[in-house]
Amino acid sequence: MTIPDEMVNHHYYEIDLRDIWQYEREAFFKQEISYEYADYLQSKIRKLIIDEDPKRGHKKGQPNEYTYSKYYKRFYEKKGLIEKEFMLDFFFDHETLYSYDKTLIINRKTSNYDYWFTLKLRQYDSNLLEIDNFLNYQIKSCFDNNYASFSRFLKLLVRQNSQDKHISSEVIFTVEEWILINSKKEESPINVLNSNPDVTEKKRIERKSNKNFIRSARKFDSFELIEFKKNTDYFTKNASNISEIISQLKKNKFIYDEPYWDRFVKIFSGEKIVPSERINWKASFQELNLFVSLLEYDLKKIEPLKNEIWVTTLKCFTKDGADISITQVRDANSSKKRKKLLLSILEKL
Repeated sequence: MTIPDEMVNHHYYEIDLRDIWQYEREAFFKQEISYEYADYLQSKIRKLIIDEDPKRGHKKGQPNEYTYSKYYKRFYEKKGLIEKEFMLDFFFDHETLYSYDKTLIINRKTSNYDYWFTLKLRQYDSNLLEIDNFLNYQIKSCFDNNYASFSRFLKLLVRQNSQDKHISSEVIFTVEEWILINSKKEESPINVLNSNPDVTEKKRIERKSNKNFIRSARKFDSFELIEFKKNTDYFTKNASNISEIISQLKKNKFIYDEPYWDRFVKIFSGEKIVPSERINWKASFQELNLFVSLLEYDLKKIEPLKNEIWVTTLKCFTKDGADISITQVRDANSSKKRKKLLLSILEKL
């Protein structure tokens, strides 16, 4: 969204209904949400205010009668016209006056917590650097630092977003990176030892040698072909091989039949990939998992990605034209069915 930074408090990590209302109202005025959705959102916000904090309502006959009467007239002059109702900081329900402009903190006990969490999360589209801080705050304040519970919640949120499209792909990528990074922390030898003081020295040594705990020293923008790093003319000198690889991937329905030369070269360059430059994968997630695994582990064609392997895959591929989540490709067991075929194609790279 193109909401001005001054309209968003990225350093306020509570999920505050007032904060959400102000942000979504600005989005409506910028025509970034539809009339239908604005009407739906307004109804949900009003219901939450009434249900969660009924005492905040001001009834007729209570003090400040003049203010009540003035607001009553203004509201019913605009009622039914969504763009005019969105200009108001208050509303009426059954003769009771309520204000949008009051803090209402949302937590896990709040009805539709996942929906409000999503609306708060998408505010970070303009400041991805603060997402980690927001998630760290929420896991502590609402999930008692229970990583398993919070990561499951986030994964379901990401899956739901594939239908609702409330959150941008950049925010999704950043959330999935947080899940992946913190999963490694959870599995680290230090955490395991702290949670179980009776672990033997033998098990400690085994964990230290486990490759799952090896972390990449940096983030990758795309795959880095080792031969290309040695010789920057590699793609030009091996143009016929590259064309044959692309042709075989298309013929065997691994990728869609689209113009791919520039995009294929780009994803192996180590350079940053914009969404429109990604390769559109046609085969299964299991075979995408196999494709990347063969390149790194079997053929050793690319620089070791370690824990960045699946995040980098998301940056380079879509599936049937749609964004991919880490869990979709990471948790898909590599397919053995066409391993020999794919191996014979990638060996030419």
